[in-house]
Amino acid sequence: RPDPRDERDVKDLVRDNGWALRHVPGVFRGHAKVVTQAVKDYGPVLEYVSDDLRQNREVAAKAIAQNGMSLMYASQKLRGDRGVVMRAVASNGVALEFASQALRNDCEVALTAVEENAQALKCIGELLKADRSFLLQAVQRNGRCLPFVPTEFRHDPEIVRLAVGRGRSAPAVPERGVGSSATSAERRPGRSPQRRAST
Repeated sequence: RPDPRDERDVKDLVRDNGWALRHVPGVFRGHAKVVTQAVKDYGPVLEYVSDDLRQNREVAAKAIAQNGMSLMYASQKLRGDRGVVMRAVASNGVALEFASQALRNDCEVALTAVEENAQALKCIGELLKADRSFLLQAVQRNGRCLPFVPTEFRHDPEIVRLAVGRGRSAPAVPERGVGSSATSAERRPGRSPQRRAST
């Protein structure tokens, strides 16, 4: 039976191995101090904390600081928090996939994501996919995103010129469309946490 007096031992355990939070009694997965220690070591373990703490902005921010892809396990409300999402995409651009639709259509958020990872362009909202001026800015920030530009703009002479002219040279434009799924959270060897719906 879980004993709150074990708190110190559990904190020591997850401080050195955040993933261990998955295996501790539920009472500690709802304990703010224990969870904070765990997510600072391994952000994606946010998946296994209590629902209340997955909605806690401070806890989510610490998880995202360790691994931007932890955003996928934050609550729906926090995925719509501009500050939280900006931290996530600055750390890992493809975390944009897990932001709210409104933020996926936010020009500054999307450009931050694309600058960090060209593949983030696959994750932008529909409004930005149809916005030529945004796409021009995107390829100026990161020429490597050219293969992920929507098909109808991919051979636009100005977009191609700006992309190829960037210091980070753009790869050849593919003949077929690029798949839409973004990279999953980086996980430690031997770990395969399953995604679950956020509240």
